Amino acid sequence: MVLMIGLLSQAQQSIVDSLVQNAAVQITDSLKIDKLHKDFFKYVYSKPKVANQIADYTIANTKVENSPYQHAQSLIRKGIYYDVVSKKDSALLLYDRAMEIAAPRKDYISMGNVYNDKGLVYWNRDELELAMEQYVLGAEVFEKVDYDRGLSSIYNNMGLILYDLGRYTESKTSHLKALKIRERLKDTYGLGASYSNLSNVAKRLDQRDSTQYYMRKAIEIKKESNDKRGLAIAYQNLGIDFRDARVLDSAIFYSEKAQILYEEINNKRLSANNLVTLAEMFQLDGQYEKGIDRIKQGILLIKEDQHKQLAEMEVIKGRLHAYNKDFKESAAAYARALEHRDSYEETERTAQAQEYYEKYQSAQKEQEIAEQRAQLAENDLKLQRRNQTIYLLIGGAILIGLLGFFFMRQRQIKSEQKAKEKELELALAKIETQNKLHEQRLRISRDLHDNIGSQLTFLISSLDNLKYAQNLDANVTNSKLASLSGFTRNTIGELRDTIWAMNKNKISLEDIEERTTSMIAQFNATNNDQIIWNVEFDAANVVIFNSVNGMHVFRIIQEAINNALKYAEANEISIYATSDDQDVHITIKDNGKGFELDNYQPGNGIKNMKERARLINSVLDLSSKKDAGTTIQFSIPSDSYSK
Repeated sequence: MVLMIGLLSQAQQSIVDSLVQNAAVQITDSLKIDKLHKDFFKYVYSKPKVANQIADYTIANTKVENSPYQHAQSLIRKGIYYDVVSKKDSALLLYDRAMEIAAPRKDYISMGNVYNDKGLVYWNRDELELAMEQYVLGAEVFEKVDYDRGLSSIYNNMGLILYDLGRYTESKTSHLKALKIRERLKDTYGLGASYSNLSNVAKRLDQRDSTQYYMRKAIEIKKESNDKRGLAIAYQNLGIDFRDARVLDSAIFYSEKAQILYEEINNKRLSANNLVTLAEMFQLDGQYEKGIDRIKQGILLIKEDQHKQLAEMEVIKGRLHAYNKDFKESAAAYARALEHRDSYEETERTAQAQEYYEKYQSAQKEQEIAEQRAQLAENDLKLQRRNQTIYLLIGGAILIGLLGFFFMRQRQIKSEQKAKEKELELALAKIETQNKLHEQRLRISRDLHDNIGSQLTFLISSLDNLKYAQNLDANVTNSKLASLSGFTRNTIGELRDTIWAMNKNKISLEDIEERTTSMIAQFNATNNDQIIWNVEFDAANVVIFNSVNGMHVFRIIQEAINNALKYAEANEISIYATSDDQDVHITIKDNGKGFELDNYQPGNGIKNMKERARLINSVLDLSSKKDAGTTIQFSIPSDSYSK
């Protein structure tokens, strides 16, 4: 292994040495650096370590005093390398250093490059407003020097931001502006990117002919320029388009071609993303074993701390195992997904707290700087007055002293007032938070008392009865103990569900879908009688409840499933969730033995379900016929959830 690393390092250094020798034939040192700057972009995506060595070489061989433009450009390229290898903070630091050189010298090209590249960092962090702000600043400075190549990149990135925001018509306009410039410049690489982006926008606008046209143009351009990374992305997008049209053989064909190229350039992030897409395609095509193989490969490429992405991939893996009738592996995958989801949410909360602290620190520093500037301005005024006559100097000094005292006193009063207002706001916020926590504890306490408490009381009573039943047959005793064991597991499950809700401020419909699917998978994994189930939550990505309402929805679904398994003796259960402009509609249907509603007296389970529905401003609708199964429906109004 050590030998292999050494050989790779030597190979990379050999490439850099060769590039430096080729650049050395240039007439001047400036042209030599320009040549290496161009070479940097040939390697930054395919061989980032080579690109890093090029950037280090150009930084070391340029000075701010003699060649500020080239030194700033070298720092920018080092920042791009850090961005590619996901060291975002280091990238921003290098960009700021480049801006410190470029801004005082009105080097508008370097300034525009910094704005553009910082926008990419913020975009990858999903900070879209900050990204768009950087792009607008970049466009302004590029327009000052008519730098069309930079403008085309800015327009392209603006189009990508607008696409992420769902503003597809505006996104198309921005991409067409970039395309027009790139056609005039004959920018082969840029043309490939513009065609790919326009294909994606056309797909969102349901313009299928345009989608195919732009994508095939992108593939043609990227083949000509030998852009393997861009060609792989184009193949992947074309495969996704065929998947959406349910032409699965073509979808798999192009996605596999993309995977070969991703592996050639060793791009783990894009490769993992494509493997997820392939796994979903094989699921749609009924090739579950191949789908499982692809998703396993994808998981191996993801870092252990990428909990959000790993959770999504484990859900897909669990679904594939379920379709393949391997319910134990399915349950294990869903369990890992829940673990990653919990870890991701905890990390997110920690990062948010750190962000708030950093903002607070920045605000304090800005206030200190403002006070220092005010003090400097006051000192300058005093110096100017000293250049006047002695009498004016004395009078002016006294006047300035009085004014200074007055302003300082006013500032002190305002500062004290602001501090008191801030303390009051913090106190009110703390009281409000404590009230909310108290209300939530009361709700959870009531839930624990009503459900878990009664079940544990029953368990204690049953164990006491067994203690006094000394003469019972061993089989009867074992049967009762097995029943109590199952009852205990059910109680533990309900306790876990309650703790799960306690740890969340919000519960999405997607969370409820995963919890429901995991529950059914666990049942199939531990019982001989397998349940055929179908869970379709079309609205899962957009519906979010608070923890209380989310728990009510889950408990209704859970009780309906338990009734179907325990009393209706069903072997097939379907759960659907759909949404319209106003409500979310949930249906639980089984093929059990059913009953006649006219002769039915509802028990505590049905009453509890109806009460929970009432608490979320809904009404539970129960329909059933003997030997024809049971259907439970309820609709959740928009004032009980958010999007």
